[in-house]
Amino acid sequence: HRLNPWPITPTRLNSMAGTPRVSLLPDAENIKNKVREALMKPDGTTDYYRKDGICQAIARSLWYENLTLCVIALNTVWLAFEADWNNQALLVNADELTQSVEHLFAIFYTIDWFV
Repeated sequence: HRLNPWPITPTRLNSMAGTPRVSLLPDAENIKNKVREALMKPDGTTDYYRKDGICQAIARSLWYENLTLCVIALNTVWLAFEADWNNQALLVNADELTQSVEHLFAIFYTIDWFV
């Protein structure tokens, strides 16, 4: 008696014809509807901001959002450059340019955190 490596034989396939199929993948239309609903919702982060004050006005402004995204992009480029260029393990031992740029990023992120 030889074992069949294929668990579904033509006889078994015919006997399974009346059983309902269970899909391993989710329904595509259901996923599309969920994505549409998520895209239609407004951004909820500003719901937690105060309604008055200078910090909420800065944080809600488009120019500040764009500035922050630019600083994040510059920081990622700087990290790639600095990882190849700087051979010092500690920032205090690095050259003045590296220290200055790192401190500028730290100052911006600190101000961003307070805003």
